Amino acid sequence: MSKEIRKELKVIPAQVVVVEHVKNIYACRNCEKENITTPIITAKMPNSVYNRMHGYLLKEPILHADETTMQVLNEEGKKPTSKSYMWLEYRKEKLTPEEIYKKRLEKTKPVLQDFLLWLKTKEKQVLPKSNLGKSINYCLNQWDKLIAFMLDGRIEISNNRAERAIKPFVIGRKNFLFSKSPKGAQASAITYSIIETAKANNLNSFYYLTYLFEKLPNIDLDDMEELDQLLPWSESILENCKIPPNSLYFILYHCSEFCCPI
Repeated sequence: MSKEIRKELKVIPAQVVVVEHVKNIYACRNCEKENITTPIITAKMPNSVYNRMHGYLLKEPILHADETTMQVLNEEGKKPTSKSYMWLEYRKEKLTPEEIYKKRLEKTKPVLQDFLLWLKTKEKQVLPKSNLGKSINYCLNQWDKLIAFMLDGRIEISNNRAERAIKPFVIGRKNFLFSKSPKGAQASAITYSIIETAKANNLNSFYYLTYLFEKLPNIDLDDMEELDQLLPWSESILENCKIPPNSLYFILYHCSEFCCPI
């Protein structure tokens, strides 16, 4: 007996549901009795996560960063046509800096020594103004910067990871073109920072943002320990926010790490 399998595409319509988010509101009962208006201060919830991440970032001894331009129209002291900059920093390693440093001395240093010898040999054999001659001359002039990663295992060997982290913003900028005000630019920075940090920690950014908006209104934002439980690298993040290691998205996102040399 054999089986014949037929496959068909089934479209499941989108569903619309009402979700209630309960936020505790505290008021002064005496003010209510006396009909006195009580000033209400609303916390900027995503800012709290962003500021906390930024605080941890500043504690790092070395940062891996990339930049891209951003046009802000109404920025004090600047013309609308002037350039501002958006930065994304990256810090992550699987090996300790000491282990990376030792492996670089073992595997990378001999390659660099051979390459330098080749450059100096070819420099005398090619025309200085030829394309190869210009490339060789440029490489020799930048040699100290090229080998800077050999001095410390904490220094990245390439800029690929930081460039990849800032690329979504660059693609988005092609659509929105500019920010009208510094506040708008700051809002973009906060949004992209939280999303890209979530992705770097193997979280589904949509589910993670949903999780934040559910939790942040009902916690004490001045309690740093409680706020730390919501940061992207916290072990207390719900499992449904995490991307399985065997998923295609996980593999594609980390493919450059699998191929990146030490």
